[in-house]
Amino acid sequence: MRAFLAAQRARILASAIVAAYFGALEQQGGHAEWAKAGVPQLDRWFADLQSVTSAWDCARKGIAVLPSNPCDPFRRPTNYPRLWLLPDHLGLGLGDTNWIGVGIVVVFAAAVLVALPARASLWTGLVYAICVCSPAVMLGVERGNVDLTLFALVVLAVVLVRRSRWGRAAAEALVLLAALLKLFPVFAAGERPRWNAAGAHRGQASSSAQPSSTSRRCTARSTPS
Repeated sequence: MRAFLAAQRARILASAIVAAYFGALEQQGGHAEWAKAGVPQLDRWFADLQSVTSAWDCARKGIAVLPSNPCDPFRRPTNYPRLWLLPDHLGLGLGDTNWIGVGIVVVFAAAVLVALPARASLWTGLVYAICVCSPAVMLGVERGNVDLTLFALVVLAVVLVRRSRWGRAAAEALVLLAALLKLFPVFAAGERPRWNAAGAHRGQASSSAQPSSTSRRCTARSTPS
């Protein structure tokens, strides 16, 4: 047990700091006071996600969501690839935003921990936790931004790509799925098995690899014109 805890010390420290962050936020008044930490909160949770879930309501009724989404509380356009509209067949909609948003945040939190290498130093865990608690990341959490889901998909791809040949195939399928959901993960499509969990965010955001022609064609077809 001691050996396990020692190997996970960075993850334990990072988890404790993030938990302390939310504990302090709750003490200050919760969501309504998040602006004190540099996060410009709105009057509701998961406002970005509402752009997607409200589009499902419109799509089920046959109402166009471009150039504006009349089902969205802010009348924003649903400027995401068409793949995002498929859950409308499940009967989901704006009323499901909160539980979907919580699920996305939980998955994102798990991916964040996986992306932090085991046996990393306490200093690494400290710096990592500070980055996770930054206003930019927390704004994504507060808004339920879809990028949280894409991050989790790419982290899972990084984990799978090192397992086996089949793992690599599954990883490339996940990266392609992420690229179909939003363009920028396609730049991770050419990464090699030397990926490791510590570099997951680099593979998502700034990989030097070029997307394959198949990925480009699929992404182009799924992106709104």
